[in-house]
Amino acid sequence: MAETGNFKLLKMTDIRVGVGCACKAATVRLGSTTFKTPIRALGAAKSPTAESRIVTAPASRGLNEVYRRVSPEAVDSIDGDSESQQRFQSDLVPGYLRQRLNIEGLLVVLSLEQRTKTAGWETWMPTKKQTEFLAFFLSGVPYDHIVVPPILRGVPGDVYLKFLRTFFDVLPSLRRTTLAGLIPGASNREISGILDFYMQRGLNAFVVDFEGKSPLSNWSLLPHLSSFFWKVADERGEYFAHAINAKHRMRRDQTGVVPARDLLLYYETFDSVGGVHTTPVWNREFREKVQSGQLPPAVPRLLDTTSYGYRFLAHPRSEISSAASALGLSNEAEALLSASVPEAKVADLLNAARVGEETRRIERHIREGDELTYLESKAAVVKELGKVRKMREAFGPGLRDTSINDFI
Repeated sequence: MAETGNFKLLKMTDIRVGVGCACKAATVRLGSTTFKTPIRALGAAKSPTAESRIVTAPASRGLNEVYRRVSPEAVDSIDGDSESQQRFQSDLVPGYLRQRLNIEGLLVVLSLEQRTKTAGWETWMPTKKQTEFLAFFLSGVPYDHIVVPPILRGVPGDVYLKFLRTFFDVLPSLRRTTLAGLIPGASNREISGILDFYMQRGLNAFVVDFEGKSPLSNWSLLPHLSSFFWKVADERGEYFAHAINAKHRMRRDQTGVVPARDLLLYYETFDSVGGVHTTPVWNREFREKVQSGQLPPAVPRLLDTTSYGYRFLAHPRSEISSAASALGLSNEAEALLSASVPEAKVADLLNAARVGEETRRIERHIREGDELTYLESKAAVVKELGKVRKMREAFGPGLRDTSINDFI
């Protein structure tokens, strides 16, 4: 077994391995905190529209995701100033969430980006001193949490690997730290060295940044990750995989039903899926209509559990109210709607709770060994499942489990 250093592995219990399918972590232990893991991690923002504030049942919450863009000026301004550091660390975790962290997990992700006059946001490269400071700073957030190396979006794999070596050189002395390796959603060639590095370091928890793209758009990446996660499980006994910035559905099309790709990610080895924090890429015509107020930036959709598709709402207010009532969240949803929170946002909050329920059903079918048959009965995701099958056929069953032959 590779050297794990002095940091703590993420511990999981109630692990169940379905025939021909990836293991699923029903319960995660993070330090003194033990929490259930739903598929949809929830954004822990200060905003009154934050998912963590509205979806109150721990079984539907589990993991809270804090994501922040950080400029070089922000890093330099708090380096060496203990008061500024404490204030920034405190601001990372909203007050309403702090009291609940004894039954919920916390994932902190920083993206090193700065505003530009023309491009919006661009990645900046930290110096060795800034990298060392970020490692100590992230590990010092005063809550049970998972430390993730910062995102350097768009840099070549060898450049990110060099950054990781400096970042990790600081961490072995931080004995109370629980680590998760950040995996860019790049090509297999770009991430191979990064995965080898994490294996050598002994990590068993990972965060994959899909960079605002659909996970199935990179047809070779998921089998590659699946193979790696299984290798980790074989050596460490367990693994935990979280996806961020995974575009799981179209939000702006005002028609029909779009597939719930987030539920397929649960089937495809991931234990949870977080928010999409990247700036959306809109064509010029759509952007102008949004800016002029002719179209909303997102349209409300609710998960249709009979088809596993996100259904466009012809009558948003009444349909959202009905869905909220079924989930026992009528008062919370009505309060947000009355406060002029966009209907699309309120619908997404309800979807977070509903998706958590649906993954429990998938988990049950995994235990019973008929999960593929169950998923193929869901009309909206049949085409997406076809892509998954093609991936497996191209890369071979050995990437998952020898018993996968029972399914393909």
